[in-house]
Amino acid sequence: LSGGTITGGAAILGGAVYMTAGSFTVSDNGIIKGNKATENGGAIYLGKTGEYKGTFTMNGGTIESNNATKLGGAIYLDGGDAFVNGGEIKTNTAVDGGGTYLSGGTLTVTGGSIIENVASTNGGGAYLAGGTLTINGGSIYANTADNGAGAYLAGGTLTASGGSISSNSASINGGGAYLAGGELIVSGGDIKSNKATDGAGAYLNAGALKM
Repeated sequence: LSGGTITGGAAILGGAVYMTAGSFTVSDNGIIKGNKATENGGAIYLGKTGEYKGTFTMNGGTIESNNATKLGGAIYLDGGDAFVNGGEIKTNTAVDGGGTYLSGGTLTVTGGSIIENVASTNGGGAYLAGGTLTINGGSIYANTADNGAGAYLAGGTLTASGGSISSNSASINGGGAYLAGGELIVSGGDIKSNKATDGAGAYLNAGALKM
């Protein structure tokens, strides 16, 4: 999708796109906007079937203003691989994981922005129940949630070696990140200018933080 718009879709899983195999790329001026999932993955649901798995790559464009009634306002990863190299994932909403929700699979961010997404409970930018989120570049910026406005970890691993988690705002705990489990490894990049009642940068309730 290098131009045009996917909009107005509605489904139980994956309001715009559901995939368990094959590949899908968004680039240039492609837009996925205003789609809704009554459960998970407001825009995209990415999973796997047996030995097969899907691959999603975002080199540009926008995924914006999508909604999941439950998990993953823009993207829900149940398996497969997702790569964000450019573009914006913005103003998406869900109960948990306003921008992205990982129960499995891998998400690698090397550029672009996960920006201004809203979770009504946990994980404004990203929620990890499992899987791996790697941030080598780009930004998780200006997301909001009760807990873990930038990222909420109940499991899985988040590795930050570049980029930034900044200017996120939690109404309760963990402006940048909230750990209820899993592992946060920070070897580079910035966690800065986040806000919360407690733990503006990171709030540890369980799990491990390594720097």
